[in-house]
Amino acid sequence: MIIKIFVRTAGAKNSGRFLLFFFLIALFLSGCAGNTSDKNERLSREVNIEENENHKIYEEDGEDYVQLREKWNWDKLGEELFRISAEELLICKDNAQNISPETVHLKYAGTFPDDLVNELSEILLQNSEMINQSMTENAAYFEFLEKYGSNEYELIPKDENDICLSSFQYDLKGKKYILNVYDSEGSAGYCYAVLSEKINEEIITIASFDMQNEGRGKVICYEEEFYFIYLLYNYNLKYYDGIYLYRLGMNVEEDNLCIRCVPQEYIWDCKQALKEYDENEIDDYINQIKGELMSGYYVEVGKDISCLQRVDDDSKLAKEFSSISDDQEYYKVDFANIGVPIYYQTTIFTPSNDYLTVHLTGEFYLYDYEKGREIKLFELKTDTESDDQLVQMWFHEINNRIYTFQIYHLDGYNYLLSVRYVAGNDVTIVRQEHIIPRFGFEITEGKKWIAF
Repeated sequence: MIIKIFVRTAGAKNSGRFLLFFFLIALFLSGCAGNTSDKNERLSREVNIEENENHKIYEEDGEDYVQLREKWNWDKLGEELFRISAEELLICKDNAQNISPETVHLKYAGTFPDDLVNELSEILLQNSEMINQSMTENAAYFEFLEKYGSNEYELIPKDENDICLSSFQYDLKGKKYILNVYDSEGSAGYCYAVLSEKINEEIITIASFDMQNEGRGKVICYEEEFYFIYLLYNYNLKYYDGIYLYRLGMNVEEDNLCIRCVPQEYIWDCKQALKEYDENEIDDYINQIKGELMSGYYVEVGKDISCLQRVDDDSKLAKEFSSISDDQEYYKVDFANIGVPIYYQTTIFTPSNDYLTVHLTGEFYLYDYEKGREIKLFELKTDTESDDQLVQMWFHEINNRIYTFQIYHLDGYNYLLSVRYVAGNDVTIVRQEHIIPRFGFEITEGKKWIAF
């Protein structure tokens, strides 16, 4: 900024006044320059933090850190905000038994026996809870397969240390056949099956196919044809929601049928709503988004979608925040309603093993602009002991309040929406909705199952 000053010469007696005048002007400009410099420096730190090579994550307890923790108990907030109580969980599970949405029944017209397909679909629907309980207890087979002679064909593998999980032998039209199921030796529970014909003492391979279910399948006989049957596993939810049926023959890899019992739509049952916390506005907002929310892009509903997406909300992308990892995007929002932005990043974790379900992980920070440091508040960690998992979280502003919206996976395809208002350390559950599936059947015929 350039300021031009015009001074008229006025004699010796006024020279002192002019000197004082110039001194005051110089002092004023110096102060302005200093303030502008300080302000620009602060703005530079806020906007271009990523350019500071010495910018690090601080986790030790400095003086400012202690003061912040005394003002807001972040450990307590982290515990209360990201968990649902045992009482809440029990109410939802009891509620699921009281609400039984009508199921869309199967209509099938294909190359597999209609009666067998219809019977298996009803068994899957009526016994889903028993099936998942039984498989959790590592049951070798299910009672409903006994009527098809499932115990008659199974053999004990010769070598217990072999990767062969199970072996089956059956006779068809005077020929002897063997089906062996082998472990892929990975943590994901994949395996493969080999169909062979036994001629004298020679074993000749006919066909093979990849499969799931760790070999927990059975050979059954129906109308003088042999089939291999096993339960289909939703790997993300660790839930059995389908039946795979292979007709044993030369083209077994493609001569198959998959029956799945998956949600067609959801019923939302409101369990709690506090009027003093914008009840009507929250109700309108939920009604606007519930259809898209349960479309399969944001929560797992049994659709073939490779990864879940983040719910768009009122958070702002924080380009000024130095990312721990170059591939992470950080957002900021005052979700604690304390007048201070909280920076965070979340990731939807997709499991790569046979015991974890899909869930949300993340980290939350404050930024101390005066000291130029990040202060880690808490993080969302993988909880291997909890049955209920947080799978989505977003923030929405209503009437100058920031509300935290969360979706928890309970079991099967049951979910819980929890809306919370955070005010400093205090977390108030202002709304809860149990999200209950209405099931229908999906059938796929002739599709190869590919493990990798």
